[in-house]
Amino acid sequence: VYHQKTKKLFKWADIEGISKVSHFKSVYAIVQDADSSVWLGTSGYGLLHLKLKITENQNLQLISFKQYLSSENELTGPANDIIYALAKGKDSKLWIACRYGGLSTFDTKKQTFKTYKALGTKGSLSHSDVLSLYYDSKDRLWIGTSFGLNMLSAKESKTSNPNFTNFTTDNGLPNNTIHAIQEDESGKIWLSTNRGLAKLNPTNNAIANYLESDGLQSNEFSDGAVYKAANHTLIFGGIYGFNFFNPKFITGNVKQPNLFIYDLQFGGKALQNNQFLIVNAESKQFHTYEIERKNNFFQFSFNALNYFNASKSEFAYKLKGLDRAWRFSGSDGKISYYNIPPVNYDLLVRWSNGEGVWTTDVIALHIDVKQYFWLTIPAYICYFILAAVAVYAFHLYRKNKLEMKFRLERETLFRQKDDEIHSQRINFFTNIAHEIQTPLTLILGSVEHFMQKQNEPSPVAEKNNFLSLVHQHTARLTYLVQQLLEFRKAEAGYVKRNDDYMDISKLLNGLTQLFVPVAEKNNQTFVREIPADMASFIDKDKYEKILFNLLSNAFKYADKNESILFKVNFDSETQTLQTIVANSGCKLQADELEKLFTEFHVADDNQFEKFSTGIGLAFTKELINILDGDIKVYLKKDWIYFDFALPINSLNDDKKEEVITSTPSYLFESILKPYEKDEVDSVVAANKNTLIEDLQEKNEQSVLIVEDDVALRFLLKNILKDQYNVYEAENGQTGLAFLKNHSPDIIISDVMMPDMDGLAFCKHVKSAPATSNIPFILLTARGSDEHKTEGYEIGADAYIPKPFHINYLKVRIKKLLEYRKRMDNLIKDGNINNHFVNVDLEQSDKEFLNALVKAVEQNLAESDLDASTLENALFISKMQLYRKLKTLAGMTPSEFIKRIRLKHAAMLLQNSKLTVSEIFYRTGFNNKSYFFREFKKIYHVAPNEYRLKQHDGGETSEIL
Repeated sequence: VYHQKTKKLFKWADIEGISKVSHFKSVYAIVQDADSSVWLGTSGYGLLHLKLKITENQNLQLISFKQYLSSENELTGPANDIIYALAKGKDSKLWIACRYGGLSTFDTKKQTFKTYKALGTKGSLSHSDVLSLYYDSKDRLWIGTSFGLNMLSAKESKTSNPNFTNFTTDNGLPNNTIHAIQEDESGKIWLSTNRGLAKLNPTNNAIANYLESDGLQSNEFSDGAVYKAANHTLIFGGIYGFNFFNPKFITGNVKQPNLFIYDLQFGGKALQNNQFLIVNAESKQFHTYEIERKNNFFQFSFNALNYFNASKSEFAYKLKGLDRAWRFSGSDGKISYYNIPPVNYDLLVRWSNGEGVWTTDVIALHIDVKQYFWLTIPAYICYFILAAVAVYAFHLYRKNKLEMKFRLERETLFRQKDDEIHSQRINFFTNIAHEIQTPLTLILGSVEHFMQKQNEPSPVAEKNNFLSLVHQHTARLTYLVQQLLEFRKAEAGYVKRNDDYMDISKLLNGLTQLFVPVAEKNNQTFVREIPADMASFIDKDKYEKILFNLLSNAFKYADKNESILFKVNFDSETQTLQTIVANSGCKLQADELEKLFTEFHVADDNQFEKFSTGIGLAFTKELINILDGDIKVYLKKDWIYFDFALPINSLNDDKKEEVITSTPSYLFESILKPYEKDEVDSVVAANKNTLIEDLQEKNEQSVLIVEDDVALRFLLKNILKDQYNVYEAENGQTGLAFLKNHSPDIIISDVMMPDMDGLAFCKHVKSAPATSNIPFILLTARGSDEHKTEGYEIGADAYIPKPFHINYLKVRIKKLLEYRKRMDNLIKDGNINNHFVNVDLEQSDKEFLNALVKAVEQNLAESDLDASTLENALFISKMQLYRKLKTLAGMTPSEFIKRIRLKHAAMLLQNSKLTVSEIFYRTGFNNKSYFFREFKKIYHVAPNEYRLKQHDGGETSEIL
């Protein structure tokens, strides 16, 4: 350490207090602070801050020492510990150049560090490898990196996110590695690089470069090797020595040479006679060249006509309209552009005189790249016109097509509407016919039975019962026809209200009293809340029909032990009569309520008929509308409420003498009369009596009647009880319960019943081995071929639509029982082998069965053999096949096919050496377990055991 005042040189090891501090070496940078302390930048030992003083005995003493090492967060130390340069300005900031770490700054007052790195964005450092630092006379910090020079102004250095100005070879530097920086007396910035020295004029950013050919020790210089002497001489150290010079004695050449352009090529073709161009820096004239779109590239070379420093002349160019920034080519004067878009361009050039003096922007050439004709403006105008014509034509086409589509859709909608209206009419009359069929069946059956028995002695009570049936259902039909006619009139607007001053309380009490026997019979709670002495103008006929339909509906859907509410309120202020009819046990969902007022709507397929005419609720709503009323339906828990209000006009008390009293309609009494007394025995009691008769062998054969309608069940029992022992069941559930303990000879069942309908009941009966052979007759109001086919498919033996003649029913029962006797011997082994020779059948029936067997045998190995194959083979319809085979054999086609397969499998087991697997495949079975199960049902043993018994001479019984 050299002390200027004492002019003494001290060895570092001789300084007092050195032994107490950390060891360090490789000092690259030294900066003295304003307080005489010293900052040291080291390579590998970070940043050091120390202060020395002269002792009384003229020795140096270390009075303070602090070391700052790098940290991960870069807040308590520099970016790294390799520091190449330090710079201290007038403020409290110390700038630190970190190799490959960036530029760190240390606030000596706040004792905080911050680091700036190259981010690759505008305004950031050009590179994080910082080699040199220098503060100039304008308080600008110059930062030299391995990729260019950076300048930070005094104003920017005070901001938290400063912007750096970058200088690279693109701006005229000879090289991007900046080893050292120094300022001369004129304010120019001198730089040492790996390719000579550079002089930067901060005023206009002009750069002059000096190479080895100008007298430098070499083109390559060393990091930090610069010194400015007191006489303003600058010294730069390099790899082969150093250069020293006084910048003021280096005179500049301000004259601008002309630019020489040669080797011009446009679209790959050179100009004729090797034409060249001379461009003057002050000239405003330029040449224009046109290039075709397909040859949109050009290139040429240029040089400065400078005979003193021609090799140091530098060039920059920009194609205005294409380039956003200038392109610096250094001393290489070559230009080339390829695939240029078709636009007009000006080629701007700049060049230096070799000593850092640059020209202004000069237009060297004007280049016009011609577009393809089909991409020019006239072409686009043509395209636009053609497109407009095409769009208009398409619009017309689309419009015509849409109009045609609209007309077709409209016609389709009209046709659909017509079809819907037609379908509605068909459905309406179909449903009306369905409503009529049950009463007609009872009337027709009762009359026929009465006529057959008129000459025979019979109890008076029995005759009265049949006459009562006829009377009741005649009234029912009459009421249905009346409702139907009035409903259509109401829809057409022909029905008017006809008010009379009525005693409403008496009317309501009389009407509701008719339903009391119904409630008692079904063990139902019927609550009536009717105000006394209530009189007013009202249309008695319509109001009575509304109440009857709603009460009928309530009793219809309320099961036994449920409750029915009838409540009436009269509001004298609003002159409104409110009526509520409700019942418990409702199973409807909220989304089904609005559909209740639709004609013939069925919310539950299992709902059954008692009083409903199918149009009752729809007719009710029409009547309420005629009376200017409003009806609401809603649910509360399991209760359903029908709530309607009618505006009425009550009179003063002095007009009470004009009140008309009335009794309920005679039709209503007739419809409900059977419920007034228990004329029909209960099902359980009736079945006990029948069982006693059966045990006494009164009749040889028995019949089970499954019907929910008490009257129809009563009629059927009475017309059959002389020939058969007749048992009864209310629905399919009770029918199944009966069959668990009894085995009737034949079953007669209605289709539409609650809890379990007739189809489901038939399916259960025919699928159970114990009952599958019992003949089954279905009675229904649905008589279409589809419904008949459905009945035969599930196993029904006969399908009789309502209304029917009792003699026809008796004959069907008789024939089915006769055929049942033949069924046990019909498909025996001998019959199949002998083609039904010994079977007691008509010859045509034998031929039919033989043809069926033959069709099955021809397709025996086919696993997909089904009823359709037999239909095609015998040329008969599906329903004919089911009905005839059921009548003759008591089997469905699938059962018949399975029986033939099993018979042939038994024959093969007995007479062949095929394995069981081969046999069940040959007979059309594709599932081994299914084959074994079905074989065992018929022959009571497994196939292997059957083979052994047959070979041992044993016998195997069959159930067929």
